[in-house]
Amino acid sequence: MDNYPLIFEIDTGGLCAGMQVRDAGKQIVMHGSKMPDAVLEGKQPYRVVNTPEERLPICQIQLQEVDEETHYTVTGPGGEMLGTVAPAGRGRWNILDANGVAVGQVRERNGWRHSFLFDLISPSALESLLAAAFRMRYEVELNGLRALQLRELDSEFKKHQAYRLKKFTDLSDRDELLLLAGLWTALWSVC
Repeated sequence: MDNYPLIFEIDTGGLCAGMQVRDAGKQIVMHGSKMPDAVLEGKQPYRVVNTPEERLPICQIQLQEVDEETHYTVTGPGGEMLGTVAPAGRGRWNILDANGVAVGQVRERNGWRHSFLFDLISPSALESLLAAAFRMRYEVELNGLRALQLRELDSEFKKHQAYRLKKFTDLSDRDELLLLAGLWTALWSVC
């Protein structure tokens, strides 16, 4: 995708309620509809498509559990294995290529906003003040280099949360799709 920055819009019901991604020209370039329970249980893959109307596949993300370890496999539009995203604890997710080699990482910043303490102050003016001062941010690395950054925006409409995605380096289509899937799965943690 060449038309950065991208805007991630998440329905107020959380990522489980659906998400879409718009390019700088405000065109929808990725869409994921409401997540059925079968996806959350790992019984079927989550399909990401280009638009809600055309529904051309972009990738599939499948929850896997092996020996009580959770990870997500990511396949491309033709079913080819792109890689795996695995939670690494404390707001981090490792991204592995199709051969199982670690190639990247997603790191959550300001994750305290999902903590019990933040829930104690909701809803209030203090919550709004803290949220404005400490916006959620996700940093994505590829081979040790900063590749992407997702930063929470003020929501123009109360019906969704919005994030702006900036790209810092050229990426192959395959790497970009794997990193975006890694970011998508990291956002599932708030679902």
